[in-house]
Amino acid sequence: MDGYAVRSADITPVMTGEPVQLRVVATIAAGEFAPRGLKRGEAMLIMTGAPVPDGADSVIRKEDTDGGSQKVEIRDARDVWKNIRGAGEDYQRGAVLAKRGTPIKPALLGVLASTGVAKVELFRRPRVAIISSGNELVDIDEFDQVVAARRIVSTNSYTLEAPPTARHRSGKNSIAPLIPISFSPPPEYQSAISITLATYFPLWAGSSVSGRCRCAPVRRSPLVCSRAYRGWDCRATRFRRW
Repeated sequence: MDGYAVRSADITPVMTGEPVQLRVVATIAAGEFAPRGLKRGEAMLIMTGAPVPDGADSVIRKEDTDGGSQKVEIRDARDVWKNIRGAGEDYQRGAVLAKRGTPIKPALLGVLASTGVAKVELFRRPRVAIISSGNELVDIDEFDQVVAARRIVSTNSYTLEAPPTARHRSGKNSIAPLIPISFSPPPEYQSAISITLATYFPLWAGSSVSGRCRCAPVRRSPLVCSRAYRGWDCRATRFRRW
């Protein structure tokens, strides 16, 4: 608060509507310190962020004064005992600034910087690839096949991508091509799926309930070579380790 650092005892009459004049003995700019403590009947012009001089317990905003440089008239006492922040008011030694798993957002970065924390342990946000399989499925841009009663829209592809928790916490997501159910993935899909598994965490929607028709990746599929997901088998709409 830009204004005047004063002693509340010196502006008691202002509380009953009577202006008070104080002698301005110093100017304290942001980043500077008062040359001495504040005495009775004195005021110091002070800028936002500057340390408050010893003896002052209030900062009166400039708008409630006549703005004087040698003497200042205090006309309103609404800021008595206000506009001063004590040392350790925000955080104290040993306080928890953020719990494990807290997303690092701009506000938290400011808190960490203000307390001198230069390094923190982080983990990379996962990117999720939503893969839907099924011969009966089409994307929404092929809705003419739905109208013709030949196919249905792959609603899982869009529903799973929509929740804010998935969209905001997982970073940039991806919707992979629709995969027909078969004993091995068609060649035209293998490249797309390989890239997807190498760069995204896969969220698979759809499978053969009986387990007779598997969706990639499966045990003997060439896609099982993906280092990140070796050994995963998708059957009956769930992942299981084998």
